Amino acid sequence: MTFDDTLSRALEALNDRLAAGVRVAADEIAGAARGERERIAAERDRIAAERDELATERDRAAADRDRLAALSMPPPGGGPSIGRTLEGVRAIGAAHSLAEVLDTLAAAAAHEASRAAVLLVRGEAITPWRFVGFPQSFDAAPAIHVARHEAGVVAEALAAGAPRCGLNAPLVASLPEGARAMAAPLTVGGQPVAVLYADEGFDGAPDAGWPDRVEILARFGARCLEAITAFRAAQLGRTSADPIRSRAARSVADSSDADAAAHRYARLLVAEIKLYHEPEVVAGRRERDLATRLGAEIARARALYEQRVPPGVGRRHDYFHAELVRTLADGDAALLEIA
Repeated sequence: MTFDDTLSRALEALNDRLAAGVRVAADEIAGAARGERERIAAERDRIAAERDELATERDRAAADRDRLAALSMPPPGGGPSIGRTLEGVRAIGAAHSLAEVLDTLAAAAAHEASRAAVLLVRGEAITPWRFVGFPQSFDAAPAIHVARHEAGVVAEALAAGAPRCGLNAPLVASLPEGARAMAAPLTVGGQPVAVLYADEGFDGAPDAGWPDRVEILARFGARCLEAITAFRAAQLGRTSADPIRSRAARSVADSSDADAAAHRYARLLVAEIKLYHEPEVVAGRRERDLATRLGAEIARARALYEQRVPPGVGRRHDYFHAELVRTLADGDAALLEIA
């Protein structure tokens, strides 16, 4: 074989190797390009889904604000809004636990009057449960011992076993001259377990008929409390035939109920923050200073949560913080860190 033939074959082999290398590189580039296009498309889809979810959440919040605003406004002609009371009845009826009934009852009554509170009755003592429209210090108030000559309209309602309306309400807070207050006992099995209190506050009530509508809410709330209590008693009765299983079932049920109630209460508290402070939530997510912007509201809600949730539940799981991360921080826990 001549030198020219050898050189020609070497060049052909080199060309074949170069062509194969070019094809491999082209395939790799094409594959990488396809992967990048797919990644970009997936990212675009994710952003679009998040945008749709955010728009849905914004629409839901706007609808909630419109609904609450509509409930707070009297109908044309200046009369009381039956729709507001009906909405309160529906919300109370949708509650799944004793705590939810009491919390919702206080919120609904505050829409009818100016301020509202639920007080628990324990023998001769009255323990604060929930205040709406009052200063934040009321939520941390210690137990209030009932003195019949000082308890005002609350004591009158407990003594009569029926709603009472008047001007004397020093047990809860002072009122301007001429402002009315009312109290309605919440009974279960004929025994008062709590009192719904409402007054006109310092801003006045929307109309003169608010005590009647608060009484409607109180009577319906009491029946809801009674129904939930009866249902739970029936559940326990079905397992009482076997004492060992009964004790175990009660232990598991109590633990499960406590965790579920804590989770629902955390959702309620955080949802209120998001509903009433949506601009701050949006800005806090954008500027990554959510904890600073909403620090006071978060601290207040945390105090309410820890006041109501048993310590054992808190040691098992911090539902409040988890709900802050999920609802306020949109899953980014770093937004809740104080810089």
